[in-house]
Amino acid sequence: MSTAQHDTISLERTFAVPVARVFAAWEDTDALARWCLPGDETWTSEIAEHDFRVDGLKRITFGRRG
Repeated sequence: MSTAQHDTISLERTFAVPVARVFAAWEDTDALARWCLPGDETWTSEIAEHDFRVDGLKRITFGRRG
């Protein structure tokens, strides 16, 4: 298993929806797991930890379905 540690990560993207809807999708653990899925249905992802606050910790695992 590979791991990565980031001190800071910045993402920028424009969506044609209200800001509140995008924010809610990032806050929701299930929605975030779908967002972080790196491929098609042959992949799986799991949010192991999701503290959605400034300086909060996030741990996400993903890989091919077994």
